[in-house]
Amino acid sequence: MPDHIHGIVRLRSVSAAEGHARGPAPAEPKTMSLPDVMHRFKTLTTKRYADGSAAHGWPRFPGTLWHRNYYGIIIRTERALANIRNYIRDNPSNSDTLRFGEPRFSLGNRALLQLHKTAFLASRPYGQAPVPAPVLPTPPACVISGFLSPQERAVFDAYLASGTPMIQILARGLPDSFPPRIQRAIDTGRLLVMTPFPSAETHFSAARAAWCNQYVLATADALVIGHLNPDGMLACLLADLPHDKPIMRA
Repeated sequence: MPDHIHGIVRLRSVSAAEGHARGPAPAEPKTMSLPDVMHRFKTLTTKRYADGSAAHGWPRFPGTLWHRNYYGIIIRTERALANIRNYIRDNPSNSDTLRFGEPRFSLGNRALLQLHKTAFLASRPYGQAPVPAPVLPTPPACVISGFLSPQERAVFDAYLASGTPMIQILARGLPDSFPPRIQRAIDTGRLLVMTPFPSAETHFSAARAAWCNQYVLATADALVIGHLNPDGMLACLLADLPHDKPIMRA
């Protein structure tokens, strides 16, 4: 990425039998934790880059090359591993809204874009019972989301019923028609539906859903996070988010 890097680090223990098979055991066996791995990686790459600056005229960096800390997610399942691999692969293109363009197709009240926008995002539960709709910590002036996961859709239904203005960013094209309750919210100026995708795109995809959530995170003034899978796609998106926006947990 332009200003950070993603990677998957495998840590495993070596049994005594494996150690003896590889050769004589050292007097004091050494182990490496994830902080050890990160420290060595940062130290090595900083030294190599400094050498390149001196020998090849690479641009010099002020201060330090790396941030002091790092964000780690424990990958516990093969499903989570596949999700995070896909995220790392697609992230360079997803990070730029120009991949799909700004949402140029819309229906509803575009004046809602001028309101203070609170994003609500939540992971899709892994085989769990339905997660109830939370109440946002403070009454929002406007809620923005893709409303993709079950908890997000529950929030959409609750705030649609209460008359709260909302902006929905679709991860597909605009449909030919909406259910009556949604059409009424559009007609009365309480709902704006936006998408960069043409109407021919009638189905969701993981890539479009990731873009949708990234656009919501970039556009919102404040963030509320509901149910969060610690090893899921939303956790990856939040790890990439600049820390200048307030984030609350519902």
